[in-house]
Amino acid sequence: MKITDFKKDYQRFYDTFIINTSVNRLRFNCLKNFYSDLEEVNNKMNILFMLYMPNPYSGAAWNRIGFLANFFKNKGNNVTISGTFNPFSGEKLGRYKFNGIQILNLTPLILKLNIFSSIFNVLSLIFTGWLPFIITKPDIVLISVPPGEPVIISYTFARLFRPKKIIFDYRDQWEDYAINQSRSSIYKLLYGMLKSLITKYYKKSDYVVTVTEALSDDLLSRGIKKVKIIPNGADVNIFKPQQDTKLKCQTRKKFGIDDNDFVLVYSGMIGLYYKLDVVIKALKSLLNDMTNIKLIVIGDGSNLEQYLDLVRDLGLNENVLYLGKKDRKDEIVEILNSADIGIIPYDSNPLWNNAIPSKSLEYLACGLPVVATIDSNSILGKLLEKNEVGISCEPENIDQLAIIIKQIYDEKSFRERAREKAVALIQKNFDRNKLAEEYYRLIK
Repeated sequence: MKITDFKKDYQRFYDTFIINTSVNRLRFNCLKNFYSDLEEVNNKMNILFMLYMPNPYSGAAWNRIGFLANFFKNKGNNVTISGTFNPFSGEKLGRYKFNGIQILNLTPLILKLNIFSSIFNVLSLIFTGWLPFIITKPDIVLISVPPGEPVIISYTFARLFRPKKIIFDYRDQWEDYAINQSRSSIYKLLYGMLKSLITKYYKKSDYVVTVTEALSDDLLSRGIKKVKIIPNGADVNIFKPQQDTKLKCQTRKKFGIDDNDFVLVYSGMIGLYYKLDVVIKALKSLLNDMTNIKLIVIGDGSNLEQYLDLVRDLGLNENVLYLGKKDRKDEIVEILNSADIGIIPYDSNPLWNNAIPSKSLEYLACGLPVVATIDSNSILGKLLEKNEVGISCEPENIDQLAIIIKQIYDEKSFRERAREKAVALIQKNFDRNKLAEEYYRLIK
C-alpha cells in the first residue's frame, strides 16, 4: 500500500475522533509514529560520500566521514564512500564492503603537493571520476575537502548526474595551506586560480558544512551564503574514561608501562604539520627530572621512519613506544585510557588557529587533559583554557613544551579536575551522535 493511502486513513481517523479523550489521544500518537516510521523506510536514499583518500585509513577525515556514513546507513539508507588507491602499488584498489558500507577505491591519485601530481590527478579523475556515480545513482552527494584538487571534477560529474543535493564538507583552509606550502610561484598562481574557481562551486552547492565558526566566517567572506556549522566530535559511546583502576593497570602492563609511569599519547597522522620530533626532543630534555616519563605513538604517516630514527639517535627506545596503526576504535580507547596527557603537536602554520582536530576531542572524551602546541588565542587554545581541560604552548618550542608537561605532571589535582570537566564538555557539546543527527536532518 502506498504512503498516500495510509495518510488518507490517518486523516480520516483524526477527523472522526478529534482526539478529545486520553485513549483516543494515545491511539492518535501511536498511528502518527507508525506513519512516520513507515515514511522513513520508504524514503531510503542513495548517499555517496566523495572522500579522496585510500579508504578506510587512519585520519581525521575518515573519522568524520566514516562515522557519518555508518550513522546514515543505520537510518536505512544505501551508503557508499568513493576513494582512491596508490597508483604505484595498487594498494586499496577495489570495490568491497566495510561494516556494511560500500567502498569504491577506483581512482588512482598521488597525494603530494606538486605540479606533476596535480596534472596526473586531474587526468585520472577525468577518466575514472564518473564511475561512482554510474554505480550508485546517488540522491545525495557529499564531497569531503581536503584534499581539494578532485573537487572540480567530482562536482562537475555530480551536476551531470543531477542528485537531489550536493553538499561540501569543508574541514580546513586547504587552499591557503597548499599556497603557503608551495615553493613554486607557478604553483602558487595555479592554486590561487583554483581557489577562485572552487569558491564558485561552493556557492552553487546546496550547503557547505564546516566545523568551526572561524571557518564559517572565512567562507562567508568569500561570498558563500549557505554555510552550516556542524563541529567535529567524539563518539561518547566508545570514547570514554576507563573507570576500573585494576583494568587500567592491566592495560598498562600489556603495553610495557609501569603503574607509576607518566604517559603522553599521540594518536593520528605521523608527519606533515604534526611535529612529533618536537615532542620527542622535549621528552629527552625531561628525563633528568622525570625518569618515569613515556610517550605512546599510534598511527602512520610519511615521517614515521624519520621520527623512529630520531628516537634511536637520542637513546629513547625505552621511553617512546610505537604501537603501530590502529583501525579498531576499542583498541585506541584502551590505549588512550592508559595515558595521562594527550598531545597535539602542531607546527607554526597560523592556519591551524581555526581548527579543532578530532583527536583532541577523543582525548578529552577519555578524560585526558590536552597539551597543544598552538597559539593561545586559537579556537583550540581558547577551548582548553576556558574549560580548564588543557594548556597551549608556542608551536615548535621544545623548552616551553617540556616546562608545561612538567607542570601538569606536578599538579595531580589539575589532572583530576580536567578529567571530569573534559568528559562533561564532550558529552554536552561534542557528542558525535547528536552532531550526526543534525547532519542527517540537513540532508533530509
